[in-house]
Amino acid sequence: MLIKSAGAEYNEQLLNPLKNVDKYTTNKSMALNLGIYTTDLSFCSLFDQTQTSLSYMEATRKLAEGMDIRDAIDEETMIRLEDNLNNRDVVMDIISETFLNSSSYLKENERQAVAAIVLVGGWIEGLYLATQLVGEKPIEGNKLVDRIAEQKLSFSIVDRMLEDNRVNEKGEENLDIVSLINDLQGLRNAYNGIIVQTSAVKVEADNTTNVSTLKSQTKITVTPEAFTGLRDAVNSLRSNFIL
Repeated sequence: MLIKSAGAEYNEQLLNPLKNVDKYTTNKSMALNLGIYTTDLSFCSLFDQTQTSLSYMEATRKLAEGMDIRDAIDEETMIRLEDNLNNRDVVMDIISETFLNSSSYLKENERQAVAAIVLVGGWIEGLYLATQLVGEKPIEGNKLVDRIAEQKLSFSIVDRMLEDNRVNEKGEENLDIVSLINDLQGLRNAYNGIIVQTSAVKVEADNTTNVSTLKSQTKITVTPEAFTGLRDAVNSLRSNFIL
């Protein structure tokens, strides 16, 4: 939604090609690309690409079956999607529900680390689409660039989530999580070149409604060089994920 509100246009060439789905056979590659294909599915649904949406839902279903979470994307889900292809809001609800069901299933079956990898895959794909859609437009005053820069705050949450899942209850390291943490180092370095300053939170009270609002201001500093470095880091990372 942030991508579309920033005035970006649909570009199917940016999506992970459907033909790649059969490449993903390891737990890590299947989890990452379940997240990636789900984000691609959301992207084409947002721009009312109905037939493409159906194809990408089928790809996510295939990966879910490979990960033994087929119940999250069952035949009933596919039928609901087909029946509502012309209703974007319903389609987006189905996609969100499917993603949440997959995540919940993994967590309930003590596969939190896999759920974390799925989430990272989806988050990286969102960054990839956003950075590519900026194109050759000016960096300064660009709403989409600001949204991308703000993800530096989200990145700290992603890092924390991965560290929380680095070691299981038996004290054993999850090698997929460890390798993913290492994979993200280039992106960490790139985000270090972007400055995001958030002011202290202030409470503003409305005596008429007795409602208090928490407000803060965010100042973002992104040079063209820093943005190019970030875009290159995201592109490189995403290319490794989909190969």
